[in-house]
Amino acid sequence: MTRGDRHLVLLAIQSLHSFLTGIIASGSPGSAQAGWRLAPPWFAPGLAQEGRAYLQREQVWPEAYLLAQMLKLMEVAGNHQHEILAELAGRLVETARQADGLGLDTVAELHLMTFNTLMREAIEERDLRRFQNLSYYYRLLIEAFHQQPERMHEAAQRIIHYARMARKLELDFALETVNYDMGETVLSLARLNPERALEVFQVCAGPLWQDSLEGDLHMKKVAWRVLIRVHWEAKAQGFEILAEAVFWRFLSDETIHKERIEGVLDENRELHYEFNDRLLRFAHLSPEAEELARAFAEE
Repeated sequence: MTRGDRHLVLLAIQSLHSFLTGIIASGSPGSAQAGWRLAPPWFAPGLAQEGRAYLQREQVWPEAYLLAQMLKLMEVAGNHQHEILAELAGRLVETARQADGLGLDTVAELHLMTFNTLMREAIEERDLRRFQNLSYYYRLLIEAFHQQPERMHEAAQRIIHYARMARKLELDFALETVNYDMGETVLSLARLNPERALEVFQVCAGPLWQDSLEGDLHMKKVAWRVLIRVHWEAKAQGFEILAEAVFWRFLSDETIHKERIEGVLDENRELHYEFNDRLLRFAHLSPEAEELARAFAEE
């Protein structure tokens, strides 16, 4: 791995993921099927004694050990980290969803902590591509927690926290990315659970977009694009409650609303200007949403 052998690192991630999936499915801590968790535990080197005691008491030391090894892999990934990061983050979303579905709250929390560590490291390294990749998978993590509102809100607040942290370090791209991704999060949640989508809009995404509207000219433009997209995509997909909530909070001024629609429609192309991991533009309106927005603007 120190030689940057990409295939070996990917194989290690797949193996660790397989172990982690099996351990999570083997029986919840404290159950008769999980008696093996009482065996002498293994811990990541350097873990504080208090942390070891907690993991042993909660009987989640196996999951914590494997997650620590996954983080260790990222430290030795070298120049291939972007492809490896996408593989790792995707696998982590899968096991987080598995743990959440089985009611393993502590294991799900450990997954969230793992994502937070990866986010902080991306900010510290000022790595645009890495942060954008992680923001995408963080959005999937929020959606995976939609049946546990408290954890879902915690995850949404946490990614916003890292975006604001990056902004303080003059990494505007991070805040811009999260603005767009929170819009996609709200729309995706509406397909799964409209009530959860409305909660995330009111508690997390709405305040973020309000702050961006009060920022510099570039961030204002980003926020308006997100708001126009979320409102009209929600209308096109039949999420009327979400669409109305966005409208009355941000878009009730008809003159400004139409002006912003025209700005979005002038640049409404599906593909991004550059070939990147997302491929598609953040603020693109689907044909159905574009038709509704254009009709409104031309009234």
